[in-house]
Amino acid sequence: AVPALRAALDADSPLVKAGALRALRVVGREHVADLRALIVSLDASSDDAVRAEARATVDHIDGKDVAPAAAPPLPIPHELTSVELPSEIVKRVCEGLDCDLLLKATQDGRWVVQANAARALGFVVDPPKRVAGGLALLLRSSDVKVRAAAVEALETLGPTHAAPAAFWLAVALDEPDPAVKDRIMNVLAVLHDELPDALIDALRVDPDIAPLTIIPVYDRIGRPSIPTLGRALKSSSGLVRINAAMTLEALAKKGAEEVLDLLEVVAERDPIKQARVAASLA
Repeated sequence: AVPALRAALDADSPLVKAGALRALRVVGREHVADLRALIVSLDASSDDAVRAEARATVDHIDGKDVAPAAAPPLPIPHELTSVELPSEIVKRVCEGLDCDLLLKATQDGRWVVQANAARALGFVVDPPKRVAGGLALLLRSSDVKVRAAAVEALETLGPTHAAPAAFWLAVALDEPDPAVKDRIMNVLAVLHDELPDALIDALRVDPDIAPLTIIPVYDRIGRPSIPTLGRALKSSSGLVRINAAMTLEALAKKGAEEVLDLLEVVAERDPIKQARVAASLA
């Protein structure tokens, strides 16, 4: 598979390049190490998705994406270690605790500590990118209680401070638990109400999974999302443009005729065939 993926890295389509980079991470770092220099050069691509996938693949080759081993127990309040606590109690118990300590607690081997630490981070707004990033990691936890706590914390933080996690919330929409998935969708919908452009980054997902993840969020928002999607059509990321076109096409089929002019431009001018096809379906 490696020779075919290597050839795909020279393709004109940024969508093909981004897909090949993702596939190389599946093949295994020992088989793609010789391609590191080439992949590093793709960080100069004009496409956001290609650059992001290139950086992720270099990190994979370098072993930086290996999950850290569970940290030993931390000096945290004993209340956090015994039972899952509601947010109001967590806030009182953790008042004054250092952000770094809480972030480390989210890596504790015990789910109850991770869940309580996540809820505590919902009340820590500084530094916002580190807090949102730590909670984003928990969205991929194998324990549904931890994932639920991370979503609740992002909800508590509010749109401004949760915005850095928008992309990872969209990725987490493959959530198998219906209640947690619905809450993720609500967080993203509220985020759009306050900071609409933050949700553009959430469109940077594989178009194959978009109909099951980010497109239903925009569908829930409905017509108020059309200006945001219009701006997304001008993104340098091919993935964003494709998914924006697919979303607008879905809205058009539900009667939003005002999007037809936007889709006509995409169908005629977008350099990526998949975006043109999606736009023409309306």
